[in-house]
Amino acid sequence: MNTRETKRPGAIAIMTSRKETDPSGSMAYGDQIPPSSRGGAVGMASRNSQTVEAAGDRRGERLWGTAAEVIDNILKDHHNVAWRTIEEMPAILKQARAVCSPTDTFLNAVEAVWEELAGELSAHMKKEEQVLFPFIRDLELAAIHTVSLMPVSFVTVANPMSSIRVEHERETKLLDRLIELIDGSMISADADNPLRKLVERLRVFEQDLRRHIYLENSILFPMAMRLEAELYFE
Repeated sequence: MNTRETKRPGAIAIMTSRKETDPSGSMAYGDQIPPSSRGGAVGMASRNSQTVEAAGDRRGERLWGTAAEVIDNILKDHHNVAWRTIEEMPAILKQARAVCSPTDTFLNAVEAVWEELAGELSAHMKKEEQVLFPFIRDLELAAIHTVSLMPVSFVTVANPMSSIRVEHERETKLLDRLIELIDGSMISADADNPLRKLVERLRVFEQDLRRHIYLENSILFPMAMRLEAELYFE
């Protein structure tokens, strides 16, 4: 259990049981900025925050009240969709496989790209749900109540967000590849065709994932950078 030390006398302390390390063990969040000190590392991040925020959608941010609301929307409307699609896609692919030759190049290619994307996305969402999103919620609470956070293993919110952005790029490339395969296919318009159902499900997933990535890159992450800067430098 981590306690939050107050920034000034009388300020309340925030407590959390958040896991601070990458749950998959595949990424060391703190490796990107030398952990000389919490304030120093955040200072390095804040000096670059204008660059990060320039990629954000400030107009879009104004439609959201808080970072917590953005996170709630991502979890409810996008992570849930992604998890459900990952769970259900094997059965959809199996149905499509039943009407195709084992050497069908289209289905083989789609299945290979999907498996890579699903594996990448599963690990990605776990990192967000177990590490990044809880920390951003903590940042927002700390900014509201004027308290400072105890040092964390990844030093500054810029580190996990940078890693997540890289993963978004990989996921987008895999998504682009899926759509290239679909657009180049000759699938019957028969609504009962399992291949048609597969294609339609992937198109719905594509649109949702692109919205999901936009909300994180352009709305939530710039919000988090400003919250951290407010907490330590205002």
